[in-house]
Amino acid sequence: GQRSLSMALTSSSKARKPAKGRKPKKKKARLHTKAEALSMAQRLARLRDTNGGTSTTKCISCGKPLDYESSQGGHYISRTVLCICDDLDNINAQCPACNMFGGGNPIGYRRGLVAKIGIERVERLEDMYLASRGNEEALERLDASDREKVTAKRSKRYWDERYKELKDECERIGRD
Repeated sequence: GQRSLSMALTSSSKARKPAKGRKPKKKKARLHTKAEALSMAQRLARLRDTNGGTSTTKCISCGKPLDYESSQGGHYISRTVLCICDDLDNINAQCPACNMFGGGNPIGYRRGLVAKIGIERVERLEDMYLASRGNEEALERLDASDREKVTAKRSKRYWDERYKELKDECERIGRD
């Protein structure tokens, strides 16, 4: 009795071998989270805007010169809007003063974004935001692909796949 109890206590902390005829369970790969995917999207936007981290750019909102290390990946439309939070048109190099303390400097951001990508692409982001909030007119102005983005659910698998796509693109540009 005493000996079998002490053996049971000590052996329970050791990894058990699978029963005969059974294969050991494979560990599932951890899926990357939404936060990790968004962080990678911001990194990619900063790399894109600084030519792979090798040159300077300007803050999208105020025009202040920035290098890769001092820039942040600021969002034109809040990252809480799922349909566009990882859209690279919506993420651009921004100085910390505008991004964190200037409320994103939305007027300057829009002005800089129109100059960078054109009014049509800016209005597309704005329509996706409005459509995500139930505006039917905005939804009708979007193409089928963007309508799908607005209405689609974002699963854990989506964020994992998106992280991997963004990471591959970061590596292609020059930094991960």
